[in-house]
Order: sequence, then structure tokens, then C-alpha cells
Amino acid sequence: MAFFDAGNRPISSTSTPPIGAGSTTALYAILDSTMLGTKDFRTDQKGIAQVTWIMGADTNVTWQCEVCTSTALNAGVDVFFPKTITAQSAQYVTKVELYKDYLIRIRQASSGANGTGYLIAEYQT
Repeated sequence: MAFFDAGNRPISSTSTPPIGAGSTTALYAILDSTMLGTKDFRTDQKGIAQVTWIMGADTNVTWQCEVCTSTALNAGVDVFFPKTITAQSAQYVTKVELYKDYLIRIRQASSGANGTGYLIAEYQT
């Protein structure tokens, strides 16, 4: 007989419509500290989460996928810059460390594309 552990509940980003002619300040997807529960962490507490990043656009785009300490644009502590080509999407799966008040977000590193993004995080036990 097999046993299946459903694991932890996945946390999904809020759904937003596709953003037209986006900029580097536009948020395509976000998991804030309330959704992730990091606002309730102790100062020295951390959580390990598996994050699925999904993004796509109608033109070539360089994305800025980041774990951040705040909502400030320069608050990224774990950042990577994947690219998608015209009319394509991409999916990446990473593991990240989350500390008190951290959030996860997708932005464009280049401007001007019509695009969309989605995030799913699942704490690891």
C-alpha cells in the first residue's frame, strides 16, 4: 500500500490581466509578506520555498525575477534575469530562502512588451 503526503499548501500570486506596454516598475506577479506569512517570522527565522515562476510576452523580454526585502525597486536580494522570445512563455522552478518580511515578484528588466506573469510558492518541510 502506498502513502501519499499532500505536502504544504501552495501559495499562488494574485491574478492580474496582461499588462500592455509594461515598464520596469510594473509588477507582473507578486507574493507579498502577508501571502507568504513572512511578516509573522521572527527576525532570525527563515523558510525554504520552492517557487515556480511563469512569464511570457508578445515580444522579446528580459525579466527580473526576484526575492526582495521590501517593495522598493532596489530591494532584491536574490535576483535572476531570464529571457523569453517573441510570443513565448517560460517556466522556472527554484528554491529560495525567505526571511522576515520578504516578498517574491516578477518585473520586466526591459520595457515595452505586453506580458503576464504568475508565481506559485510552496514551503518545504
